[in-house]
Amino acid sequence: MFGLFKKKETGPTITNKVWASKQQKWNACLQLLKEKPSVIFVVWFDETYAELGHLLEQRQYPAKVVMYRQANAAHAADYVFAEHYPLAIKEQELFARLNLTNVIILSGLDEPLFKHFGSDKIVGLLSTLGMKEDEVIEHKMITASIINAQEKLAKHVLIDNTARSQGEWMEKNVK
Repeated sequence: MFGLFKKKETGPTITNKVWASKQQKWNACLQLLKEKPSVIFVVWFDETYAELGHLLEQRQYPAKVVMYRQANAAHAADYVFAEHYPLAIKEQELFARLNLTNVIILSGLDEPLFKHFGSDKIVGLLSTLGMKEDEVIEHKMITASIINAQEKLAKHVLIDNTARSQGEWMEKNVK
C-alpha cells in the first residue's frame, strides 16, 4: 500500500541474463560486441578470462576482457559482467567501488554456481515448456533468486579461498 512497507533497494539495478548453457552465453557476448563494440567484459576467475579471451581472439575481436581487480570507474559505463561471483557481498563491493548504477550479468545454467542449486532440473523444465536453446531468461525474480542463492552459500563459507574457476571455488569453499 503506497509503498510504505516496501523494502528499500540499495546499490545498483542488476539485470541478470541467463541462458541454458555457457556456449549460448558466449554467443550472446559475441552478439553484444557486434551491437556495442565498446563493451568490456568483466570476469571473476582466471579460467573464464582465458576462455572468453580465447573466443574473442578466435573471432578476431580486440581484447575486451578484464579481471575484476583491473576494472576501474573510468570505463564503468561499458562493463558487462560475464559471470557471477558466488558471494553477493563481493559483487556488491565491486559495484560500489565502480559507482555502478546499472549492472548486466550474463550466465549459463550449466555453470557451477547454478548446478549447485539444481539447474539441471530447471533446464529440463524449460526445454519441456518449449524454450529455445538460444533464448535468454531475464526477470527481476531471477535476479532475486540468484542473490538469495548467493546468500545461502555465504552462510556456509567460512573463508573465501581464491580459485582459478567458479567450479574450483565451489569445491574449495562449499562443503
